[in-house]
Amino acid sequence: MREARLLALVLVLSAPGIALAGAGDPELLPKFNRAAPSPRVSPEKAAPKAAASAPAEAEPREELPAVVRPPRKRPVFEDQEEHSRPKFVLRSRAWLTSGSLDTRFTFMVPPAQVTPAGLTVHLGETQEHRSDGLMLVNGAEVAPLPWLSFQAEYGQSRHSGSYRDRYWVDAKDANPLTYIPTDTKWYHPDHEDDLVAGADLDARRDWISGTLYLRAWDGIIGGTDYFKLRHSLDIGLGGQRYRQYSRMTKLVVLGNAGKYYQPALGAGAIAGYDSSYEGVFSGPHLALRDEVSGFYGFSMEALFVYSPIMSYRGTGHDNFQGALGTLGAMQQAVLLRPAAPNFKDSAGATAVHFAITGGWDWRWLRLEAGYQRLYFYTRTGSRRYYNADGTTTDVSLDFATAELGGIFGGASVRF
Repeated sequence: MREARLLALVLVLSAPGIALAGAGDPELLPKFNRAAPSPRVSPEKAAPKAAASAPAEAEPREELPAVVRPPRKRPVFEDQEEHSRPKFVLRSRAWLTSGSLDTRFTFMVPPAQVTPAGLTVHLGETQEHRSDGLMLVNGAEVAPLPWLSFQAEYGQSRHSGSYRDRYWVDAKDANPLTYIPTDTKWYHPDHEDDLVAGADLDARRDWISGTLYLRAWDGIIGGTDYFKLRHSLDIGLGGQRYRQYSRMTKLVVLGNAGKYYQPALGAGAIAGYDSSYEGVFSGPHLALRDEVSGFYGFSMEALFVYSPIMSYRGTGHDNFQGALGTLGAMQQAVLLRPAAPNFKDSAGATAVHFAITGGWDWRWLRLEAGYQRLYFYTRTGSRRYYNADGTTTDVSLDFATAELGGIFGGASVRF
């Protein structure tokens, strides 16, 4: 019995070598291909095992529901890609403005009227208009083509303010300067006020602008699928007109040295004063508009407008002389005509306009807020007075400037 068990063990251990003997050198086979011997199984016992290992017929399975996944996060920029440029825009803004209109003219005193001889003496007047108020600006933009649009805006306001009138003398090299007709003296009169008066101001402003824009650039800048921005750049050509009409009443003399403008007046109201002035800047302009949009509906727009070839025209009616009588040695013999206008201004001008606007889109509505400023200034021009005797007097218009700026808020609809 013991010998039979030893014989069976020897046969089992030598089985791999016997199996590989006819297959070549066992060292050439990979180790993982060397299968361990399987115990001998009778055909009767192997049949049930083979039947059990055979694949059974596939039984119908109940379909499991698909895994419900959360919806994919929508890229921020996707909405912007789906919507093209609006073809029609209506805009309305409330503009809280602070504005001014200033003019200054000078004329030279005849050399025979001053001593010492050879001095250059200038007399002049500076008129300052100041007023603040709310201007309503309405506009529209039409884009018949993706690369072409036309924008028009109109604003109007009316509000009260203050007016300041300064009569001054300028002779920097004089010490002292003697004015012969009144025998008065100035010491170093460097733009020295001789008469200052103030009045109530009723101002009306209107501004109209139209620009044809060509789209120079329209594309996507930076970021990922979840942070992309649309950038557009427009170049425009158009024109604008800015007008301010001022009516001055209730004039009060604030100070009068009485050296040139006579008779000398004490502080107080001047009865019967009622004057007006209208200044108009108009001409063509160039525009540059840059817009970035697409971040959760927010947008930012920058606008710059420049015009170097504008014109300025001013007309006025001054009844200061009519209220005071004679005002000076030069004006005693030359009084302005009572009919309006009794003086006119003309000059070449330049305009600068810029605005920064932030917006937020909700469907077809955009809420807007920002800051906007207009600035107009003239080069040296001329002022012509129309005298009561039918003659005219020309003086130099040193400058005329107009400024209007402030914050605004509003909305626009886009289709």
